[in-house]
Amino acid sequence: MIIFCSDVHLHLHPDETPNFPKFLTQLPKTTRALFILGDLFEVWWGDDHHYTPYLAWEKIFSDLRIPIYFIAGNRDFLCGKDFFEKTGIIPLKSGCEIMFASKKINIYHGDEPFILQDKPYQAIRPWLRSPLLQSLFLMLPEQWRRKFSVKARLHSQPSACVKTRYDTSVAFNMPASIVIHGHLHFAKETHLADHSFYQLGCWDNQESSWLALSEEGVFEWHSFLTKSS
Repeated sequence: MIIFCSDVHLHLHPDETPNFPKFLTQLPKTTRALFILGDLFEVWWGDDHHYTPYLAWEKIFSDLRIPIYFIAGNRDFLCGKDFFEKTGIIPLKSGCEIMFASKKINIYHGDEPFILQDKPYQAIRPWLRSPLLQSLFLMLPEQWRRKFSVKARLHSQPSACVKTRYDTSVAFNMPASIVIHGHLHFAKETHLADHSFYQLGCWDNQESSWLALSEEGVFEWHSFLTKSS
């Protein structure tokens, strides 16, 4: 099987956030790969950080026995080459296509325009993802970047009108008929015509959830609180 999760928002030491280490150590032996679809970290201000909890997490990922694939989210898009070398995590581009159990799947974080119809956020998203602006930001001292990133995260508030409204003119023209994404923090399935959309849940005190795809091509939702298929 392969497993998908997103929006873990790690920012504390592994001992203080037991669900995710537990999840990693209890992955079924049949797990071929883990796909993390963004916002693995609460905030990431550069690979040269000196944040002790993040160093502990990097060690956990590097010791994992299966491949981990990662698509950057809106909180950790500054994860770079050094991070991937330290952890062994394999970066993927948003919207890439994977094939498993004879199923074609497109994977995203979930803040892309055809998924998230939030005009204020979409207006600034191209600037946040600009390689030039990211390079300039990473030239600042590490302490400045950390303070700025943490402050920006604390003051950011999601729009009350944010909803998942798939732009079917985009989605239905994809080679894959299955889309998996996160970002909105609750698990949901949407089936439109011959297309299926799986929206991943988040990891917090109420729910720690993930989605598995078996060798037989069956999707199954899991969490530490509930399990359903």
